[in-house]
Amino acid sequence: MEQELWGKWNPKDYLEEYHAEVAVDAKKVIESLIGFFNENMSKIDTSAILDFGCGPTLYGMLSIGHLFKEIYLADYLSSNLTQIDAWIKNHKESFNWNQHTQFVLNQNGCTTPSIGQIADREDAIRAKIKSLLTCNAKEPDPMGRLFRESFPVVITLFCADSITSNKDEWKAIVKNISSLVAPKGIFIVGALLECQSYKVKGKSFPSANISAQDFEDLIKAGLGFPRECVNLTVINTPEHHSLGYEKFSLAVIKKLGTNLS
Repeated sequence: MEQELWGKWNPKDYLEEYHAEVAVDAKKVIESLIGFFNENMSKIDTSAILDFGCGPTLYGMLSIGHLFKEIYLADYLSSNLTQIDAWIKNHKESFNWNQHTQFVLNQNGCTTPSIGQIADREDAIRAKIKSLLTCNAKEPDPMGRLFRESFPVVITLFCADSITSNKDEWKAIVKNISSLVAPKGIFIVGALLECQSYKVKGKSFPSANISAQDFEDLIKAGLGFPRECVNLTVINTPEHHSLGYEKFSLAVIKKLGTNLS
């Protein structure tokens, strides 16, 4: 079933459909990440960050990766990691993230970044990427037992909700990914809401059709992060109706022992 589903996945089609320009949802994610880290930077362990289920994308790491000593990216599909590897190596055929980097710099007060400033930010991210790792979010230890509770910050954007149509399986997947968060760490989760499937170049892929309440209930009930939510935000994106969704949620969750307000 997995092979049949993801055999039709084409990362280049996804990048063209969703990231040829800085889409509304990407802008909202970037703004939220920058805002949170600007406000809480002094309270966060910045030794390492993991982008789990990164797909072929880099906009999350372009937003905040420069704040960390080490960046790790993990995905189930080697074809997605190949796209990122091409960008790291600055291959001519790699996807161009310049527009997203420019938007990131805009959010940090640089209204008209030069080509050099954009290149410097991207080179800084390249230098901090330590490893591209394979993972399976449906396993209790999605990157193997060695990585359990290893990362002070784990971010996963539209992964758990976008690899299953089963809500109970979605819950299990989020819990699996949360096992990678170190004690006192931060877990950042983005999820499509009220979406039964999303489209890439006319091909349909599953979504768990979760609600904001489902998201909040899961956080409160099952992750072991008491009074966990620093922020659970619902963001409307009616512009993406044709792709199968019109809203998403972004949660920043603190693991037991953190002192974030």
